[in-house]
This record gives sequence, structure tokens and C-alpha cells, in this order.
Amino acid sequence: MPKFAKRHYEAVARLLAAHRPAVDDNEAMILSQKVDAIIEDFAAMFADDNPRFNRSTFFKACDCADYSKEGE
Repeated sequence: MPKFAKRHYEAVARLLAAHRPAVDDNEAMILSQKVDAIIEDFAAMFADDNPRFNRSTFFKACDCADYSKEGE
């Protein structure tokens, strides 16, 4: 039985999306890449916990630049 549920995915996605910087300079771009890496780590953890977890939906909810991870 999964430890995490949809409400957890949504809460984490809202939090991560709220902390994404507006990319308008190199410093913001570097921070954005770090946030993307954290989003990927959360997605991997949630996918390991629940095979029905939808990575693409999570990336979109986090406002992550890489939606191409769908189906992984």
C-alpha cells in the first residue's frame, strides 16, 4: 500500500511551483535547474511508492520545464 496519496502529490507540487523563480538571469536559471532536480527527485520517490503515480501530471503541476518524462 502506498505511503503517499494524491493529496500529498498536490501539496508538494503547489509548494515547489510556488518556489520556482522567474527565469530572467543566469542566477535564476541556475536556481530553476536546482528546483527541477528536486522535482525530479520527488517524482522518482512518488513513482517508487505508487506505480499509478503520473509523473507528467506532477511535472505540469510543479510548473517544471521538462514534461517529457511522461510514462517513466
